[in-house]
Amino acid sequence: MSSPLQISRDQALRQRFEGTIAKARSHPVPGSFVDTVEKPLLPAEVLRGDRASTDRPKNRLARPPVQVKASRGGGKGFFGGIISGIGKAFGSVFKGIGKAFGSVFKGIGKAFGALIGKGVDCAVLGLAGFVERIQGLFSKGRSLTDDQKVRYRNVYGSTVDLDSVRIRRGGPLSWGASKTIGNTIFLQDDCFDANGQLNELGKNTLDHEMAHIWQYQNGGSDYIHGSIFAQAMGMVTDGDRRAAYDWRSAFNDGLAFCDLNPEQQASLIATATRLSPNGGPIEARSSITEAEAAYLNAALAEVRAGRGAP
Repeated sequence: MSSPLQISRDQALRQRFEGTIAKARSHPVPGSFVDTVEKPLLPAEVLRGDRASTDRPKNRLARPPVQVKASRGGGKGFFGGIISGIGKAFGSVFKGIGKAFGSVFKGIGKAFGALIGKGVDCAVLGLAGFVERIQGLFSKGRSLTDDQKVRYRNVYGSTVDLDSVRIRRGGPLSWGASKTIGNTIFLQDDCFDANGQLNELGKNTLDHEMAHIWQYQNGGSDYIHGSIFAQAMGMVTDGDRRAAYDWRSAFNDGLAFCDLNPEQQASLIATATRLSPNGGPIEARSSITEAEAAYLNAALAEVRAGRGAP
């Protein structure tokens, strides 16, 4: 058990210590023991559970992080750059080879299409020649009349040999629609009146078929398969083969006369023939705009020069 003297000595030391603490608290020295003890280890916001304030204050003396710039090679290094260059070079080579093969196959496709077209033309001409010989045993057909020759000379000038044109009525080659094969025009029976003369439908049809005569004499037989393919496309795209005859759609698309399909060309020439049977310039009217009249006149100039046939 401690003596009264020891207790009083301890109390004196305690009072002195508490006085020292009180004095230190009233004038704390930064970094001292009292300053450290008095500060909480964590901010009050953390003690309250506020997660947004959990970041400790940044040390202003801390050095900024070192930023390493990537090299131009994308971090690939010397060999990576070489490999990348070789890859690009091979890519360019193979791309060029691909284009070359594409052009070759495109050319082969065009040549094959032309070969098929020629085959169709030869088959049709051969069949027509055979049928015409058989039909010739029963009817000789007829030539253009003098009035018809004058009419078509005004349209075509000297680019058509009108004396070689033959017109046949009916027969197997007129089934389905009137048509022109070579220099022979096969008209359906409904193109003639009771006296065997051309009615209004027959005259309009002859104007159209004479354009095919011009195509044959100035461009060969390509108009045959061109006409077949155009009518087939009309069936596919519009459900009607007659869509292939619409020259105004080509005019609206800005196509030149030489770019029209054979049926569009024939329909355009037939329209020009009816609007200008004497061969004079076509003028605008209720059914033809000024732009269309100019287009028709330009087309007739090509026809009379023997240019633009399929």
